[in-house]
Amino acid sequence: MRSTILLLLLVCAAPFATQAQVLPIGTIGNVNNTSYVYPNPFDNVLNVALPTQQTAMCRIEFLNSQGDVVLSQVLPWTSVVAINTSSLPTNSTFTFRFYTDNQALLINQIVSKRRATLRR
Repeated sequence: MRSTILLLLLVCAAPFATQAQVLPIGTIGNVNNTSYVYPNPFDNVLNVALPTQQTAMCRIEFLNSQGDVVLSQVLPWTSVVAINTSSLPTNSTFTFRFYTDNQALLINQIVSKRRATLRR
């Protein structure tokens, strides 16, 4: 009985198995399969995952809704760049830009900073 049920499940699932897509690690939610920003919305740290190192340094910018740069930093390139955003106002939306040290724009994304939650 069990073998009959298992065989039936395999026969029914076969057409769907050929259409399955296997994504490489680090590409979930990633449009261009090279980098992604998380979490969004964020509290006091925004992370940028960068699977391949392109330059020694990188530059990040946060722009407010008027297009003014409210935070700009040059940081060393690592697989995950953690950005301290405690100086940014809470409950705000920003345009986040990530550049290589030769000014190539890699990420241009809207991000939101939420109010820090009190944990007990």
